[in-house]
Amino acid sequence: MEWIDNMKELIQHLDDLKLLTTDAQLHKADEIWGRLLVLIMKLRKQNYTPRLQSIGLEDITVKYLEYNRPSLQIKIMEFATVFLRMMYSNNEFKVSHRLSNQIAQLMQSSNRQVKMAASHDSHRSTIDIQLI
Repeated sequence: MEWIDNMKELIQHLDDLKLLTTDAQLHKADEIWGRLLVLIMKLRKQNYTPRLQSIGLEDITVKYLEYNRPSLQIKIMEFATVFLRMMYSNNEFKVSHRLSNQIAQLMQSSNRQVKMAASHDSHRSTIDIQLI
């Protein structure tokens, strides 16, 4: 089944992100986050959103938002926008305080693009992301 392959790939990429620990390796993270975005959109289309709650997406998202690299933060906020919309649309899921706090901190960023990405994400209404 396609959703199983998508979940396996998503989990593999999350594991890859956990291994990227040095600043020199973070350039690989941009590519991985782009692929994760595509995968969660496919899983949403296949109605497998509830399974995303249990694989640690919020924790790894927060970890990478904490890196002070605006280009990476913007890429992750694109991912977070879609992910949080998926979670908010299902009332049984709640966004963690840690992720909410990190987004609030990014809204105070001195980098205008990071601030805009965080603001768009927290309001969930100003970015229209077209799902695959």
